[in-house]
Order: sequence, then structure tokens, then C-alpha cells
Amino acid sequence: MIIIDFKDLTIIINISETKSISETSRNLYLSQPAITYRLRNLEQELGIRILNRHSDGVTFTNQGMRLLEYSKNTMKSYEELKTEIKKINNDVNGSITIFVSTVYAKYYLAHMLKKFNTEFPNIDISLKTFSSCDLNPDLISYGAADIVIRRGDVPYDGRKIILGEEPYGIVSRIPLNFKDLINMTWIKYDLPSPMEPDMIFWNWCENTLKQTVFEKIIQVNSIEACMNLVSQGLGWTMLPKIHLNNYKSMLFYPLTDENGNVVKLKNILLGDDNTDNLACKIFVGFITDYISKH
Repeated sequence: MIIIDFKDLTIIINISETKSISETSRNLYLSQPAITYRLRNLEQELGIRILNRHSDGVTFTNQGMRLLEYSKNTMKSYEELKTEIKKINNDVNGSITIFVSTVYAKYYLAHMLKKFNTEFPNIDISLKTFSSCDLNPDLISYGAADIVIRRGDVPYDGRKIILGEEPYGIVSRIPLNFKDLINMTWIKYDLPSPMEPDMIFWNWCENTLKQTVFEKIIQVNSIEACMNLVSQGLGWTMLPKIHLNNYKSMLFYPLTDENGNVVKLKNILLGDDNTDNLACKIFVGFITDYISKH
């Protein structure tokens, strides 16, 4: 079976306009050898010669003209398909209420929502951010939210999708040895209620440090405050690696469980399997597809 991708078609059409491989190379930001390689593969695949080469440029052979006609028709059909799909998307309307982790909204969701709004402009999204400690499945059961996106897994019988995982570990400005943590200041980010990684951390302390008592502790209720204190060399902390994005000079030491596996924090989407909300179904499908491609 002959498979021709859209880049090949674009090259063929552009050459018909420029009559020059070198100019097509500049237009499409491809090297001349790359274009020549693609043309040669096409010729071998189709068993034809596509171009006649002259001192002042190139022209298409009779067989090449047929390929050019095919290329133009295919690209035209593809553009018509995109227009039709866009029209269908524009016809879809509805509303979704999403309760989401503040951290997930900050680092991930903004890019997704921008693309979603472009593709489905008539779907209204009501977005509310919370700490993951406050995001539980009851919000869906009671009808407060159509979708909940939280950090950290929870028991739930409805739809649950893992959107990604992040390493969890020790953050420090300076190189350290785990045995030194007991004598260093712990910049402790306090959560309103325990989460899975916290329990893993205490187990890690028992197994690795052989101690769970830290005498030097600075307690904060803000991740930003926590990271700023650590960045000044005032101590160490324990956080998901995502928080180092704006602190390139910081060091990260992942925690491992008893089997030597890196401890990871899951980002979870919770939804209602039995929902009749078409907009909600479209959003879940969109975000699942987006995650699989990025």
C-alpha cells in the first residue's frame, strides 16, 4: 500500500509554484537533501520520475503532473474536512463545571483550555480552583461539579483517568546526604489533611533515616513561600518535582519506596460515567487525547 504524508504533498505543490527545489527548501524550512530524499522515496514507491531538472529550475514530467493534481485535490479535500469539523464543533454547545487543583491549573490546564476553547467555542466552562485536599468524589455525587481534577489518588467507583504522574522528593539548594536531613531545617509545607505522598514520606523516614523526629522545622502554608525559603538556603523541603520549574538551580532527590521505585504523585480526573452532559463527554475525550499526544 502506498502511503504519502501531507509533507510530501506540500513539497510537490510548493515546487509547482516555485519551479525550484532550493526556493521550496527556504519556503518550507527544509534542507534540500531532505526534499530530494523525500522525492526519491516517492519515485521509488510509485515507480515514476516526478521532475525534469534544468539549469534554470525544474518541471514536472507527465507522471509528475498527475501526482501534482492528486496532491492539490487531496489538500483541498483535507481543508474542506477541517472546515466541516470546525462547523460541527461550533454547533456543539453546553456548559461544564470543573473543580481543579490550583497547582494543576497553574502548570497544565491553561494550555489545554486555550486549545479546547478554540475548537469548541460554544462550550462554556466554569472553573474553580482548590487545594487537592478539598477535591473529593462527593463533589460529583452531589452535583457541585461535573469534573474534578486533583493531585493524589482517591477511592472512586466512577470514571477515573490518570492524567499524568510527577516524581516526589527532597528539594534543596545545596547538595546533601539523606543522613544530614535530621540536623538540617525542614521547611515543611503544611497540608490541611494528609495525602498519600506524606504517608510514603514518613515510611521512607522510618526505613531510610531510621527516625521520624525533626527538631528544626519551619512550617508554612504556601508552596511559594516554601520554595522561596529553600531557594535562600534556609533548609530543605519535600514536594513534587513540578515546583522546581521556576527554580532551575535547585536540586531534587526523588523518594523511593521499599521496592526501589520512584514515588510519584498522580494527577487524577474524576467524572460521572452516567452523565448525559454532552459537553462534559467532549471535554473528557479532548483532555484524554491531549494528554496522550503531549
